[in-house]
Amino acid sequence: MATPKSELILIDGSGYIFRAYYAMAYSGKSGGITNPAGVPVGAVYGFSSMLIKLLKEHEGARVAVIFDAARKNFRYDLYDQYKANRSETPEDLIPQFPLVRDATTAFGLPGLELDGYEADDLIATYARQAAALGEKVIIISSDKDLMQIIDDNIVMLDPMKEKIIDRAGVFEKFGVGPEKVIDVQSLIGDSSDNVPGVPGIGPKTAAQLIEEFGTLENLLEKVGDIKQDKRRQSLIDHADMARLSKKLVTLVDTVPVPLPLEEIKPYQSIPAPLIEFFKLHGFNSLLKRIGETDSISSAPPLTPPLAGGDTPAPRSGGFLGGESLHPFPLSLKTNTRSFRTWRFSTNGSRAPMKQAFWRSIQKQPA
Repeated sequence: MATPKSELILIDGSGYIFRAYYAMAYSGKSGGITNPAGVPVGAVYGFSSMLIKLLKEHEGARVAVIFDAARKNFRYDLYDQYKANRSETPEDLIPQFPLVRDATTAFGLPGLELDGYEADDLIATYARQAAALGEKVIIISSDKDLMQIIDDNIVMLDPMKEKIIDRAGVFEKFGVGPEKVIDVQSLIGDSSDNVPGVPGIGPKTAAQLIEEFGTLENLLEKVGDIKQDKRRQSLIDHADMARLSKKLVTLVDTVPVPLPLEEIKPYQSIPAPLIEFFKLHGFNSLLKRIGETDSISSAPPLTPPLAGGDTPAPRSGGFLGGESLHPFPLSLKTNTRSFRTWRFSTNGSRAPMKQAFWRSIQKQPA
């Protein structure tokens, strides 16, 4: 297999924020970390730390962070109970959302969103566009809805489990390939998003039915062929809900993108505004990680401190780019599936490593 000419990484920004928030809370570092104005910044620190790790391990990749524009989108017009069961966002996380966007800008990364749609729709659109050009796409997310767009050029990296999800991973999760995920989800619903589905139909039964009948519509048309009385009647009684569920879980992969795909540029170096952002927020260990040790002494002495000497600072506002300073280490050396096992090389052989990574996913002979 030829070396991919480009690698596009699409980060589910909302999922990344929550991952950072709960990772910090689990480590005991999140609670009580505020700036002098009393604004919490633990998730901002965690988000920035995770981005540094990701960008170093994918040196030279094109990277974008995709955010949800608002709580409401077209799916609420289809079903007013969509996501109605969601718990409230933790109070100390709410003021950190704009700060995380500031951090994204300070990194020099495009932070993208689209009114009326979810981040998943925008991710799906960019992923499809890139894959159609033969580019390799890695989606950083644990959202199972995105599994419907996985193909030979598109994979997911679950930041919660640090695991690559390819076609085999989708089958492991749903019992069907990516092309049939939507139909299976239409039957089982999604409790996290309050998607109704069909009562009494679980994942295994749904996979069996879709494998047997091919599609949801064919199943509903031939529901009389189902021998189990209770199952057949549930499908008859809730056919409309199954069709509605399909509309809710289907990602729109043709949305108008706010930034053309070709304008998502390779990430090669640390921009100057990020150093200022870390200094203003007192993120000393992050300054060390990007090689800016001379700036640590000038970081403001704020309280309470993080382990390792990090302290949060006041919000610095948005950044709009800046002169590139510190190039990341060279080449990423990949293993087959575990994100945890990825390491760096300094021999300049990133292309063969990337080729090996994608070959391992697609199970092609070397």
